[in-house]
Amino acid sequence: MRCRCGGCSISLFIEWLVSYGLFKFDRFPEIEKDFKPRYRFMSAYEQRVEEADSKFQYLLFAAEPYETIGFKVPNLEVDKTDNKFIEHWNPKKKLYTVQVFFKQREAKALPSLSHKPQSFLPIGARF
Repeated sequence: MRCRCGGCSISLFIEWLVSYGLFKFDRFPEIEKDFKPRYRFMSAYEQRVEEADSKFQYLLFAAEPYETIGFKVPNLEVDKTDNKFIEHWNPKKKLYTVQVFFKQREAKALPSLSHKPQSFLPIGARF
């Protein structure tokens, strides 16, 4: 997606090799009065630009009259603990800041399978 904004800066970082993070700020000098930029997470299955990949999702930013900006990010849960998710709009400087950290997936044990039935009766043969 294209970006028509004056100042767009993206930083990807890793915090202690545990959490992936995204820090983004934009200047929107031509934004409409009393309008605040918005963000939204979009599933890979909602977009039509690339083939859907369940490993990724998209982080979208919108501010009228600018075109929507989209970033392909890992399809991980957003970490909202300890001020790791920050969104701030400064209307005087027209500066929009977003910081996002993603939780790492934990390896979980699979649930135990039910035991194999001792006998099998077809559906019509059950009493």
